[in-house]
Amino acid sequence: TSLSTAEQMFLDQKDDNGDPISMSAGLLLVPTSLKTIADQLHNEVAVNETTTANKPKPARNPHAGRFRPVATPWLNAQSLTGSSATAWYLLADPADAAVIEVIYLRGRRTPVIESDETAFNTLGMQWRGYFDFGCSLQEKRAGVKSKGAA
Repeated sequence: TSLSTAEQMFLDQKDDNGDPISMSAGLLLVPTSLKTIADQLHNEVAVNETTTANKPKPARNPHAGRFRPVATPWLNAQSLTGSSATAWYLLADPADAAVIEVIYLRGRRTPVIESDETAFNTLGMQWRGYFDFGCSLQEKRAGVKSKGAA
């Protein structure tokens, strides 16, 4: 049910003028602790639910095949402030709108490796490598976050 709630939040977002943004979610970004559940929600057509109120729930999974699961250890890395083993994100397909964009200097997507001989009084070669890239926040409405279980 929390995935359904997140999808509704995503779909109901508005632009600065108050108009619907008309963007769909495509990715389910989860910590590694939720990878199995995310895979099951993506792959399984049927789910078994129990209720305390004895109300019947549909056995069909409405989210099957809809949001591609992506798991990353960075979301639940204990060494990072704000990490969580239960929080997850519903994101737009980056081809439609990206929450974060990686930018490369002059479009070069690989590191630069340079070599040269050392000074005459030293045997050997020397190398240096550098990689010019940056990250930027892009469209804040391209994702919603669920805090997950407490």
